[in-house]
Amino acid sequence: MEQSTLRFDAESVKGIVDHMNEDHSEALHLYIKAFTDIESACIENLQMTDIDADGITLAYSVEGEKNQSRILFVDTIGKPLTAVAGVRGALVAMVRIARR
Repeated sequence: MEQSTLRFDAESVKGIVDHMNEDHSEALHLYIKAFTDIESACIENLQMTDIDADGITLAYSVEGEKNQSRILFVDTIGKPLTAVAGVRGALVAMVRIARR
């Protein structure tokens, strides 16, 4: 499994995470449903908490218990990212895949 050690700068991560949480909660729900085996109907308070070249981290609650899941780009779009500039395309591709 191909993975990267590339971390994005803190300002970029904050901007992406804030944008996804504020404007794309439907996409976050699609990611959880399509790329994990978690029963998505039970999930509450779903938020993206981190992103790097390897994937995204989502935090959520199930029956009041806090959890988090890591979704790797290699498992969804087939490869890690090589730059922060690829984030938008990767997240859009993940939505397309998740809707299938």
